[in-house]
Amino acid sequence: MSGRQTAEQGEAEPGSSPAARAHPAPGAAVDPAEHAALLDEWCNALAHHPGPTLRLRPLLAALTDRLLRAAATGAPTTAAAEFAAVGRELAANGLADADAIGATVSVVGSHLLTAAAASPAEAAGFAHLQGILVGAALEAAPRPQLPRPAAIPGPRTPGSTGAPGLPGRDPLTGLTDRAGFHERLAAVFRDAPPGARLGLCYLDLDGFKEVNDTAGHQVGDELLTRVARRLHDALAGPGRLVARLGGDEFVVLLERSSGPADAEWVARTALRAADCAFGKPGQEVRITASAGVVERPVAGTDAADAMRAADMTLYWAKAAGKGRFAVFDAQRDARQTARYRLGAQLPRALERGEFFVLYQPIVRLPDGFPVAAEALVRWRHPEHGVLAPGQFIHLAEDNGMIAELGRFVLEKACRQAEAWRRRDPARAPSVSVNLSPRQCADEGLAGEVDRVLRETGLPPERLQLELTESAVIEGHRSPESLRELSALGIRLALDDFGTGYSSLAYLRTLPVDALKLDRSFAEGLRGGEGLDGVDARIVAALTQLARALTLTVTVEGVETAAQAYRLARLGCELGQGLLFGGPGPAGAAGPLDAAAEPDALHVGEQAVGGHAVSPWPGAESH
Repeated sequence: MSGRQTAEQGEAEPGSSPAARAHPAPGAAVDPAEHAALLDEWCNALAHHPGPTLRLRPLLAALTDRLLRAAATGAPTTAAAEFAAVGRELAANGLADADAIGATVSVVGSHLLTAAAASPAEAAGFAHLQGILVGAALEAAPRPQLPRPAAIPGPRTPGSTGAPGLPGRDPLTGLTDRAGFHERLAAVFRDAPPGARLGLCYLDLDGFKEVNDTAGHQVGDELLTRVARRLHDALAGPGRLVARLGGDEFVVLLERSSGPADAEWVARTALRAADCAFGKPGQEVRITASAGVVERPVAGTDAADAMRAADMTLYWAKAAGKGRFAVFDAQRDARQTARYRLGAQLPRALERGEFFVLYQPIVRLPDGFPVAAEALVRWRHPEHGVLAPGQFIHLAEDNGMIAELGRFVLEKACRQAEAWRRRDPARAPSVSVNLSPRQCADEGLAGEVDRVLRETGLPPERLQLELTESAVIEGHRSPESLRELSALGIRLALDDFGTGYSSLAYLRTLPVDALKLDRSFAEGLRGGEGLDGVDARIVAALTQLARALTLTVTVEGVETAAQAYRLARLGCELGQGLLFGGPGPAGAAGPLDAAAEPDALHVGEQAVGGHAVSPWPGAESH
């Protein structure tokens, strides 16, 4: 911004502040047009502020002159000092509250950054100067005496208020920055007396990324500055430090706490302060924050562990619905840590062969003949014993291992089904394998399944793939993948039908061959309500719908002969549950042994109340 024309000298009219007149701005000359444009825009932005309305324009005229001259000096130290002086001048004239600082940042920052658009280095420099101005205003502004718990008083730690613009200050908001915060936190642990406690309130703005992406970084910076000011006004004081860690993350350090109630008060106060609206009238955007709260004795922990706990607790608050705070729970943290460690062990477990596949029979309800087997994976963990899918499948989904694990199960199941088919082609059961949402969304799914079928020799019609409605909804490519699989001749089944969306549109548009009704429907047929109860009528209606669409129906969770009899009377073709056997190893003969004795599984009228025999000797329960 060098080479400007000679400027008007001193628009500091009578009524401008003594400080503004007493310190003439150094630097090069100012362009009158540039001065007028910035002054008009600044005055308009503060026109409705309840501050010094009668002397607003003279004051801002003098400050505009100082800012433009300082920006034109090319001397960083001089410019920083002048911007800091302007910030203090704003505070002295009552223009350092959240609204005034937000308007100033928006106007001054936009003007200077636009003028420096051709030079990224200059733009970065002006952003830094803007932060110095804001920091000085925050430091100089009078702090309101808000009520606070009596347990929090205490002298401010020496060195807690560094000079604006020096290391330890965030250049945008003027708050303590990440480095300064960690230095202060380390000092708390280093200098804590016996029995001392501390609190941390870790905040993150809800939806800030969307504001930044849609409204622009300038609006995002204005929002951050406004929130920072409100947090500072509400919480900064003896024994409490407000800092910006970066992005939209803030933290309040409570150096001396008497217990959890103190930290929770800080969290409630911080959330109220961060809850604000900004923008033009009629176009306001409301912003809220979520917070994680940690309060504990200083002894027995360290700064890194305290921050890790605060970060984890913030995640809990976000997951619970945002706009709230969560308090650290050691037991919950231990459970999540154990889950994380278990997830980290998945890759090695697959390499070491700790996973294995069990098979649960699916039988024809009229005569109990096993026509299929569902492949169910288990993990033989060296420390925790045999783990069921519910204990690790979600971990594999989260860390991306589900594709490799799913491939392992598919290959094992197809090889076993082909072995059964070769032994007795006429009576061998087909095999059913579950697909996860991530697998359904994989572009290479059909090619992978086709490869496994070719390598194992299993005919496509002997394989059924089960997927839930959520897998179809979550994977944008799922419908296309399913059509590719169907084109290979593979059967597709919607699992747990009747518990999710149960959208008939899927039955109309997707190449589905079968429905698997959730076990809750079989549970509803355990009592003596006969065939007229609600669950029975629902099952009958779904069965009739499936028959009209030429779909087969399998009911899960069949545990008594009475359930099986009623389901058969309602028109259900297939059943699966402990009545017919739990998940068990394939063994040397697999379910073909059961197929040789179908009468043992007969569930007709004579079998009601009788004893059901498992078709697989040694089959394990769920």
